[in-house]
Amino acid sequence: MPSRPAYTGDKRKLVLGIDVGTTFSGISYCLLEPGKVPQILPITRFPPQPLVGGDSKVPSVVWYDKDGIARAVGAEAGEESVRERAAEEGWQKASWFKLHMRPKTISLTGPSSDLPPLPAGKSSTAIFADFLRYLLKCARTYIGEHYPSGDALWITLEDTMEFVLTHPNGWGGAQQADLRSAAVVAGLVPDTPNGRNRIRFVTEGEASLNFCVMNGLGTDPLNEGKGVIIVDAGGGTVDISAYCKVFEPQPSFKEIAETACLMDGSVFVTKNARAHLEAFLRNSKYIDDIAEIADCFDHSTKLKFRNPNEFSYIKFGTLRDKDAAFNIANGQLKLPGTVVAGFFQPSLDSIVKAVTRQKQVSSVPVSGTNVSETEEFRHSFYRTRSSAAQLASNCIELVRYDGAGSGRQWMDTDRGKFAAMCSINADMSQLASGLRPLYGKNGQYYRVDFDVIFSFGMTELKAQIAWTENGIEKRYVLTRSKLLVMHMLMDISVLSGPAEILYE
Repeated sequence: MPSRPAYTGDKRKLVLGIDVGTTFSGISYCLLEPGKVPQILPITRFPPQPLVGGDSKVPSVVWYDKDGIARAVGAEAGEESVRERAAEEGWQKASWFKLHMRPKTISLTGPSSDLPPLPAGKSSTAIFADFLRYLLKCARTYIGEHYPSGDALWITLEDTMEFVLTHPNGWGGAQQADLRSAAVVAGLVPDTPNGRNRIRFVTEGEASLNFCVMNGLGTDPLNEGKGVIIVDAGGGTVDISAYCKVFEPQPSFKEIAETACLMDGSVFVTKNARAHLEAFLRNSKYIDDIAEIADCFDHSTKLKFRNPNEFSYIKFGTLRDKDAAFNIANGQLKLPGTVVAGFFQPSLDSIVKAVTRQKQVSSVPVSGTNVSETEEFRHSFYRTRSSAAQLASNCIELVRYDGAGSGRQWMDTDRGKFAAMCSINADMSQLASGLRPLYGKNGQYYRVDFDVIFSFGMTELKAQIAWTENGIEKRYVLTRSKLLVMHMLMDISVLSGPAEILYE
């Protein structure tokens, strides 16, 4: 197992890693201290879990009352008293809300593709905010109770605390923007440029690679120059990534195939089981207990299933629950192993197909351009208008090709496969105010020249708009919260900042 290097920063810093999953979520934390090797530790208690025997994961569930107020979150949501009150007062349950945030390009297929609807008047971003607020509270309580002078430590470091949020492979800038907005609303960071910069993202594929490397999984083939395929089969999504190790100029890892994100996680196995149970028990007295029976399958039978040649049992009732016509005896429903295997089969077929494709694609040299995190790509544009005022604000729309083939030069060659990914806005009023009129065949006009700059190396796309004033390059920086424009005179090699990126 490789050892982590000592932290080289000059100040202590607290980092929280938050993984909001479809069905369960977790938090890790790390106190970075100058000169010391970082140690990543899990949060293992989420109130109202007991002080002893807690858990490192918590259900991703939020209960809302009729007024849209979050009444019970996470571990609280599973309390029997909460369920009773929810039923009495007509609360609405938000579950699987993560899947509602998925990109439009990731579709649900199959007979069990419908998602539980979101509570009335609630967006997935708003639910994320409520859930992140709960997780932050749990982290603060846990560190305060388990770390020496934990409360004082939190207060001292909370203004510089950094957060790393995971998301599925297939998510892009729009979903990252939604997550960052949710983090601001939840109070993780303030709505300022510095605050938003304290939110970072890592794909679930990258997180899985880090876990494998740090725990010695796949070390031998990677050190031999071979590639590895990592399948992260989660509750809602299955993330598939292929990597190889690069030894020069320094050891690192690179993707050798396009990552895949499948909507075929374990929740869809349970949905398949529920669909079968509804059909099988339609004419039985247990039809009203379908939700409870499916829940028992999800928490027990599904986890124990191993052999399609053996019967599986769903224990949901008491010894008095019997109905031979429906294979129910002593409170247990008996299912043939082949039937249970069928609940898994659609997900397994999708995973095998995706892994096979990854192997095929990664067996040939990767086409395109290898991008480093520090490398920038730019393209020059110009605009002309009849008045300088019309050039004070510029918006560039970035369009992405989503077709199966290689990139197209002309949009009409594959209609319907081009999607607007984001818009980049920049305020050039200061530049426009100094423009001199030009004259052409149609009379007087004004022209502005600028570059659009992209950086693709990190998990997030970063974009800037740059122009030259009096021989000095300027780049646009915007504070999204107050919409303040800050024009920065800079040497391009020393300082840079982002333009505002608006995602569709």
